[in-house]
Amino acid sequence: IFSYTQGSLLLFMGIVKACYAHAMDSCPDFTIYLGQILRATRESAGFSQQELGDRAGVTRRFIQELEHGRSDISLGTLLALTRAMDTTLSAITGYIDKSLGSDR
Repeated sequence: IFSYTQGSLLLFMGIVKACYAHAMDSCPDFTIYLGQILRATRESAGFSQQELGDRAGVTRRFIQELEHGRSDISLGTLLALTRAMDTTLSAITGYIDKSLGSDR
């Protein structure tokens, strides 16, 4: 059973904050890193974009846009994707945290 904790949400918000601190007004690095991590996680789980979209309730096109860093994502949708891939929000955001070089 998938669940997320308040700690996961705080970690996610910390990543967003760190990203904005690095990029000032905008945060293209965050969406690029997130897309790369989601793609690697999806491929590791053995899902096509279509299969992941079906499992998470989003379109293949949306998955494609996310993976290429061309789309923003809500926390709810990110949770749906992590659930569909049998992983956790903490795992996804932890990889992003390392990519951004956060010193937390």
